[in-house]
Amino acid sequence: MLLSNPDQTYHLRGLAQAAGTDSGNTSKLLRVLVDGGVVRALPDSPSTRYAINPDSPLAEPLRALFARAGSLMEDLRTRAQTLAAAYIAVFGSQAAGTADALSDVDVLVVAKREAVADPVPGLRSLPAGQDGDPRLD
Repeated sequence: MLLSNPDQTYHLRGLAQAAGTDSGNTSKLLRVLVDGGVVRALPDSPSTRYAINPDSPLAEPLRALFARAGSLMEDLRTRAQTLAAAYIAVFGSQAAGTADALSDVDVLVVAKREAVADPVPGLRSLPAGQDGDPRLD
């Protein structure tokens, strides 16, 4: 939110809600970002509002990184719609928002059973509830 709307200011709770986390953890992260000069804390009675600091040398590289990640996720969504999948998830550093330039993209695709006759030749599946890994024949 801060990077995509640099002219906007936000309260702690709004940022926490948008990030899907609690106010305590969001507050800790904001303190680090304010101390590092990336985010500005703007007193607003009775609380504080936050905004990206456009003068920070990190503001533009962070904005570009998040924009690229956003277009990556949109591309994945578009491609996912063409799959006969029961479930698709992105996990790892991309999903957590901690990816860097060397990070890969971890994607889990669970196909609908009727959509794939033999997804991996030679792979046998285990009965439901049985522990252990599927083995290649």
